[in-house]
Formats: sequence, structure tokens, C-alpha cells
Amino acid sequence: MSFTLPTLLTFGLPLVAIPLLIHLINLRRHRRVQWAAMDFLLQSQKRNKKWIFLKQLVLLLMRTAAIALIALMLAGPVATSAWARFLGRGVTHHLILLDDSYSMGDRRDRQTVFDQAREAIAALVRQANQQAENQSVTVLRFSQAQRLTAGGGPDIDRQPLTPALVDQIEGRLDDWAPAESTAGPIEALEAAGRLPEPATDETRIVYVVSDFRRPQWEEAAQLEQLFAALKADAKQLQLIQ
Repeated sequence: MSFTLPTLLTFGLPLVAIPLLIHLINLRRHRRVQWAAMDFLLQSQKRNKKWIFLKQLVLLLMRTAAIALIALMLAGPVATSAWARFLGRGVTHHLILLDDSYSMGDRRDRQTVFDQAREAIAALVRQANQQAENQSVTVLRFSQAQRLTAGGGPDIDRQPLTPALVDQIEGRLDDWAPAESTAGPIEALEAAGRLPEPATDETRIVYVVSDFRRPQWEEAAQLEQLFAALKADAKQLQLIQ
């Protein structure tokens, strides 16, 4: 098991000693007072000594476990593939919609907008690959959206994310270029809506990678409806400019 923020784990786990220190300090604060009636109480205490000790031990362990659990949660644990399978963790499906319309060929800072989009997608899949293996990827270019209407499928369709697939995606990104078309977001979002619904154990995250040029995004009402329908099946919807 790995952690997103291991530094918090380094500083957090030593805090589990705080309940033990408080317990020891409280023991030292007890004062012995001689009192005749205490003989009866001492006899009762001896009879219940084991039970009292057990309750104190359980309470101490619960306090220690609570602090350790908080530290682990803040550190962002990420289950490895073996643990993920053992715990029955579902699949995280990354659905990437890539704008490859003609406007993505515009240059910015010695790069085309499409070059920046390719870098963003490559970084996304590399980062996802560092997490648990129970992940899959779908990449759909705007210009290929009509293929779904004709019975085709996306360029990369629900493939399990592996290091080999990361290399394959980066290779395809290098081969792709802006299409000589005005393929817009409406067709792409409609095509994404025709994809199979998420499985019961699937967590879908949708990424829309585009330059968001105003002429292509002016149909606000229709786009809002399509985004709402897409978000209904997704845990997250991220717009990457």
C-alpha cells in the first residue's frame, strides 16, 4: 500500500503515543490518602482489578487507533492491485474526450494548442497508472464521434490501464493531429452519452480536453443538457483547457 501524502503519515503516526502519555501522567497524579473506610473499597477494587484494567486497556487502544486512523486517512492511502482485488475494489474508468477540431492547430508559446492537449492527456494517464491497477481508459476524439452512430467505437475503448497501454496512448497521441473539420463538442458529448452505462462497480471520471473556442461552445442550453446527462453517470466531470 502506498500513500499520496507520506509526509503526513511520518508526522501523524507518532501522535498515537499521546493517549499513552496522558494515561501515564494521570497515574502519576494520583495521591495516596490513608483512610479507614478505604479498606472496604480496596477489597472491592481487588475483586474487580482485572475488569478495571481491561476497560482501561480497551479505552487506551481505541484512542490510539482513532489517532492512527485519522493519520492514515489524511495521508491518502492507495491500495496496490493485490489489496484492491482482495478488498473487492471496483474499476475507475477514465473517459477522455479530445477536441481535435481545426482550431486546435493554433499556436501558443511555440506549441500548438493540440500539443498542449496531448501533453495534458499523457500526464493524466501516467498519473493514473501510478495508482491501483483497477482502472480503464477510453479516448474519444471529437472528429471520430460520428463513428459511434455508424456502429463503430472510440479510438481506445475501456482498455485496462497498464504501462503498455500508457505507451500505446502516448504513441497514438504523437500520430494524431487536428482534423480539417469543425467537429464540435455537441457531437462528442452525444457520442459519449451513447456509450454503455457504468457497471455497478465502476467509477467514471469524464475529461473534456479542448481550447473551448467560443463559436463551438455557443449552444449553451444544449451543451448544459448534454453535460448534465453525462455527469449523471460520472463521479467527476473535468474541463481541461
